[in-house]
Amino acid sequence: LVLIMGIITGLFSLYLGPLSAHIGKNIEIDFRNRSDIAGVVPGVFTETRSGQGVYFVEAFNQDTKQYKDVFVYNGGEKEGVVVANNGFKTIDQFTQDEFLVLKDGTRYEGAPGEEQYAVTNFETYALRIKKNERSQFAYSVKSYSTKRLLRSKQRASISELHWRIAHVLAIPIMTLMALSFAASSYRESRLPGMLTALLTYFAYINFLGVAVSMVRRGSIDSHWGLYFVHIPFALWAIYRFTRTVTDKPLIPFGRNVRS
Repeated sequence: LVLIMGIITGLFSLYLGPLSAHIGKNIEIDFRNRSDIAGVVPGVFTETRSGQGVYFVEAFNQDTKQYKDVFVYNGGEKEGVVVANNGFKTIDQFTQDEFLVLKDGTRYEGAPGEEQYAVTNFETYALRIKKNERSQFAYSVKSYSTKRLLRSKQRASISELHWRIAHVLAIPIMTLMALSFAASSYRESRLPGMLTALLTYFAYINFLGVAVSMVRRGSIDSHWGLYFVHIPFALWAIYRFTRTVTDKPLIPFGRNVRS
């Protein structure tokens, strides 16, 4: 069981976890950099990222890529509303600008509170879709591959590498502790062993968290990593397990202390 759980934990900690974080970051970047019209959901009013416009479409035909019953509010320099029976997106082959082409509609242009409005009926109206500047987002060390962490000499990368390895090393250590704490005769209560096991677990995890922070700050040698935490707890687990298996007291020269 330790071997199986170690392999599964190592697979998630060293490969699948960073891969999922990297894919999630790519999805976030694509979402933030896509055009406003790409985020329009039929039947829902969608505000533009600039906050100066609103899109609404009644329905969208996946086969023809046509929008039906389109409403567009533009709150820029020339405030106005455009409604159309249908529309579609297109890209100018020369300028590569993206347009929302509306068919059979009306444009109402004017400022709220004023009596003068310009009303224009049209057969075709091309509305330029403002492009968002392609933003660059930094990837966190959690999304770095383990191979990249091995090549890096930055403290943040080294601490992340040790943290991933800690997930695997903790499996056999905690297993030995669990077996030793769980051992009790039918006359003994299991409650003291369970409480001691919980306290040991929380101490182990918290010491690992402190060690990660110290490696990241450079307070300790990065080559040691978290091993100065793993080694004492591993020796303690081996000692307890050995004494329990051989049915010997925890303290050799004391009374029969089992927990």
